[in-house]
Amino acid sequence: IWIMKNKIKLFPLLLLIVSSFSLKAQSQFGANLAYGIPYYKIKVNTDQTEIKYQPLKAYELELNYKNRWPGLVNFGSSVSYQYKSAHFDVNQKYLDGNTQRYSDYELNYLYLKVFPEFVIGDKIKYYLQIGPSFSILFKSNIDGYTDVFQNNNDSALSRTIESGSASEDFKLLTFGFFTGMGVDIPISKQWKVSGNIQYQFNTSEWYAKEDNSYSERSLFFKLGVVYTLPQLSDEID
Repeated sequence: IWIMKNKIKLFPLLLLIVSSFSLKAQSQFGANLAYGIPYYKIKVNTDQTEIKYQPLKAYELELNYKNRWPGLVNFGSSVSYQYKSAHFDVNQKYLDGNTQRYSDYELNYLYLKVFPEFVIGDKIKYYLQIGPSFSILFKSNIDGYTDVFQNNNDSALSRTIESGSASEDFKLLTFGFFTGMGVDIPISKQWKVSGNIQYQFNTSEWYAKEDNSYSERSLFFKLGVVYTLPQLSDEID
């Protein structure tokens, strides 16, 4: 009976705490444009393979949602479109010769991310993000060719033209991680401008078994805007 009475007394107090917490929470929607610097970690299963690459372009359009309340730890999620391009040269040696492959790739990804966000600051908010990411390669293209050479012969024996999807070289579904830091600067009661630096990497090489597995990393520089929904307490005031 004593326990039941105390539970009844505690219930209004817990309800008050949850209500006040909800009133202080802020729902924020943001949009970012980003320029990226991509590079790749390459895994091969033979010492007779030499791979060189040149990253070309990386861009991102990101939409995000954050739930912020007073305190250090907040949470958010984002969905983004990323475009990346790169050139690869692959030289594969054999006992009787070698093949040289020259490829230009265009890759279009859909990224999904969820993350805790560690926030400090009153008016100007500084934050650190870290969390998992999941990407889908929904469109890709390869443009290149492969030459076959015989030992001590500078002339190619044959040339194969390559075009179409790049899904044989880059995985369609990829799991990874990311971390980033940024700042939100208010320009009005509901609007802020945002700057963010984010580093992301996928984990393809952790479980790859085939030759020439490319695992992408990127550093993105983002600029955007943030809109904060009016709080219930603001509407009451």
